[in-house]
Amino acid sequence: MNKMQFVLMSWMVCLLGLSESKTYYFSSSKGSDNNDCISIQTPCYSINKVNTITPTLTAGDSIFFLKGDTFGGQINLNNLKGTQNSTIVFSSYGNGTADPIISGLTQVTGWTKISDTVYTTKLTNITSVSNVFVNSTKISWGRTPNLDQPIQTRYFTIVDATSKSVITNQVNDTTGTWNNAVMRVRMFLWSFHTTTVSNYVFNGTHGIFNVTNAFADGYVPTPGWKFYLENLPICVDEPNEWAFTNSILYYYPPLNVDPSTQFIQASVYNYGIQITGQSSYITISNLTFFGQATSGVYHTSTSNGLLIDRCTFIDQERTGVTLNGQPSFATISNSYFQGMQAQGIVGTGGTSLFVFNNTITEVGLIQGHQTEGGGSGMSITINNATISSNTVYNIGYNPIALANSENVLIEKNHVYLGTQTLSDGGGIYVWGPQMIATTVRSNIVHTIFSPPNDGSWPSNEGTINRGIYLDNWCSNGKVYENTVFDTEGSSFFTNSYNHTWWNNLAVSGAGEGILYPNEMTGNVVVGNLYENNVLYTKKLEGIFIQENSAVQQSTSKMATYRNNTYCDLYGSPFFRYNNLDIQPFNNWLAQGRDYKPQFCPISETHHFYSAGRITNEGAIMNKNPYFQNDVSSWGCSKCSISWVKNNVTGLGQAKIVIANGTTGQVQIQQYGLFINKGSYYHLQFKASSSSELVIQTGVQLGDAPWTNPGGSSAWVLENNVTLFNWVFQSSFTNSCGINLSIFPNGNAYTLYFDELSLTPVNVTPVTWEFVAYNANPSTQTIDIPSNTSFIDINGNGPFTCNVVLGPYESRLLVYNADNDPDLCKDVIQSTTSTTTEQSTTTTSSTSGTTTTTAGSITTTSSNASTGSTTSTTQQTSTTTTKADSSSTTTTSSNASTGSTTSTTQQTSTTTKADPSESGSNPLIITPNVLFCTLLTLFALGLY
Repeated sequence: MNKMQFVLMSWMVCLLGLSESKTYYFSSSKGSDNNDCISIQTPCYSINKVNTITPTLTAGDSIFFLKGDTFGGQINLNNLKGTQNSTIVFSSYGNGTADPIISGLTQVTGWTKISDTVYTTKLTNITSVSNVFVNSTKISWGRTPNLDQPIQTRYFTIVDATSKSVITNQVNDTTGTWNNAVMRVRMFLWSFHTTTVSNYVFNGTHGIFNVTNAFADGYVPTPGWKFYLENLPICVDEPNEWAFTNSILYYYPPLNVDPSTQFIQASVYNYGIQITGQSSYITISNLTFFGQATSGVYHTSTSNGLLIDRCTFIDQERTGVTLNGQPSFATISNSYFQGMQAQGIVGTGGTSLFVFNNTITEVGLIQGHQTEGGGSGMSITINNATISSNTVYNIGYNPIALANSENVLIEKNHVYLGTQTLSDGGGIYVWGPQMIATTVRSNIVHTIFSPPNDGSWPSNEGTINRGIYLDNWCSNGKVYENTVFDTEGSSFFTNSYNHTWWNNLAVSGAGEGILYPNEMTGNVVVGNLYENNVLYTKKLEGIFIQENSAVQQSTSKMATYRNNTYCDLYGSPFFRYNNLDIQPFNNWLAQGRDYKPQFCPISETHHFYSAGRITNEGAIMNKNPYFQNDVSSWGCSKCSISWVKNNVTGLGQAKIVIANGTTGQVQIQQYGLFINKGSYYHLQFKASSSSELVIQTGVQLGDAPWTNPGGSSAWVLENNVTLFNWVFQSSFTNSCGINLSIFPNGNAYTLYFDELSLTPVNVTPVTWEFVAYNANPSTQTIDIPSNTSFIDINGNGPFTCNVVLGPYESRLLVYNADNDPDLCKDVIQSTTSTTTEQSTTTTSSTSGTTTTTAGSITTTSSNASTGSTTSTTQQTSTTTTKADSSSTTTTSSNASTGSTTSTTQQTSTTTKADPSESGSNPLIITPNVLFCTLLTLFALGLY
């Protein structure tokens, strides 16, 4: 065989291979289903036509939709078989800027007016509608009671219930009125249940709603909780509401508006793309999914290699993307999600999910539509998942939720404005007995709400939402280099065991405890380690740590604390145990609970008050504050007071004895002190008690009505001597006295007091713009300008005038008036990751050093205590005109162990380049083309 014959034969073999790869084009503005679909000049038109082609697709085939066009319908993919190097692609083509839209909507016309306010139309062959859009804007389901009612009447109250019925005394409509209504029941703080009324009966006093399906997980609604009804004509009683029943759509347009003049659409298609069977290596890119009744992409396949990249998902009723079945090595990246009610992304089953660089917003904000356990930005139950570099905000429940999954990595996400409608959640929420070895690192979490009661749950039920929340039964997690601030619940919440938290920064403004180990009945909380964290409370009498134990175990078994830094500007932090006893934080530290605790330098030299910083303290106002020789000027009601020697100081102190059987209020008092309205005063004393005892301190009038001009404060006395401080502003001018009140409840106590003084003070206002914290939720290094130097957490410095924040790094800034007459900011802490992206130069910080090479991300961060190393390498290789190949290597030191762990995850997919609308069909360099070219060059002797 000569060379030319070999070349011809080689190309014939290659062309046979190339003929297997086909590309189809679709345009709703230029196409026709009578065309052949195989060129830009002859595109087809409809999704119906797409569904005739999809069963024939094989590895390397593509379907492209013209940019700017809209396609109504549902694409069905069953048993499609791409390969790792030759995926089946659904994407866009053309020169337009707007991606093609896969729409779940159909236009609605033919309106008939049936009352003064309501119009109807019949939707033939349509059995359900999930949403209605008027001029592309979603309008509300009609509901009863209406949402604009006062809080007390927005919902019906449950007085009794069974597994399949709800009873209320607030509905007296005729039997049958509410048959087929949609019922949305608030079952828990974290969940609604949606069901359908099968039979409604009024028995003369109560409305009885029998429902089609039993309530979720066998639960029965609790009396006192609430529900509302939807989707019957009787519910459509306000403008821009709708209902759909028996194929009839009911619509209440705005006043004096004829719906025939509006562009009205209804959600009738469940999915944009549905993937079933055993499909593999499908790529979906550069498409917009809008208005589906259930999900944009719905996957129930046992598959490998699904890639969803650079897509947009808007206003699906339930989810943007649902991954059920057993998906393996699926990737969701660079996409945007908005307006779902259940989840932006939900994944259940399978392994190795990669969710990267997505934005998710406005999920779960319609109360009752979140579905059971819904309302989260993403909810993942998939082993070996990586959740990285996503922005998730404005979310009804958990922005990021993981359950019952092993070896999950959650890193570099920016999470905020979460838990707006549901409760008992967190910015990052992890739950379940199979939730093992989770890593949560370098995330920025802030502004997590505890939502006010909208009337859907009993008024005696509180709301509890956290920053990072490790809930029941999960174990062996690693939480490090995260920043959490401005949460209405605790910053860090641990309701499980054997977790290690280190190098985190928490700024608490309203939470009941920054660190919160919490043990519930049936759930063990032991073996948790908190090390090298920085905890900053900006709240007067803020609580650093709260520990709850359902089994009354020693709290030292729940958690160990080492080398944490505590920052408190007011000098009045607290510790709380079992939601009951609040005691000065120094009492907790005195028990040796934190090994080598550190304190912000600012806290050791300044006292602060909620209105500002104490700058000058006047002379002591009361008599005999130090009890040097006697206890004169002090009175004791229902107790005895005597002078004893203080063996520590060699001076005197007051001894208070409360006899066994004493009840009511015991008071230690000194009157005859004059205070002025608007002035500030500082009450302080040292005290101890023979056993734990709560004391209430205040300054009050000497006779009825015994008013406290500045309120009062409660403290816990224990056996150790503790210094107590309290600052208040007087609300009137009058003669008053110091009053210390105790309620012994019949028990005997011996107490000691010393250095008990009241002094006038000056308070210089400090606004929070001078007490600040900054975080950088991006991959770029940023500079925060400052016209002063700063010091680090140990008081070292000064360093530089600009504050440099690396990627996902944070710094705590505190105003130091004594050394800063220009009211500049001083940096006292730097924490979280020190990552530098791509070929950026090396960046250093207090937590470690960073070394980078082009095309890779390498992170190294060291911990002061042990020096263990964890190395994780994740590589994503994607061939596309819009994505770069990248390799990420991360090395970090763990505070708790000395072991080394290495994990590698790799995803390799191929995405076709966007073809141009003009000119000839695009040349796509597939592996077959490359092979044929090299074979020819070899045959010709050119390679």
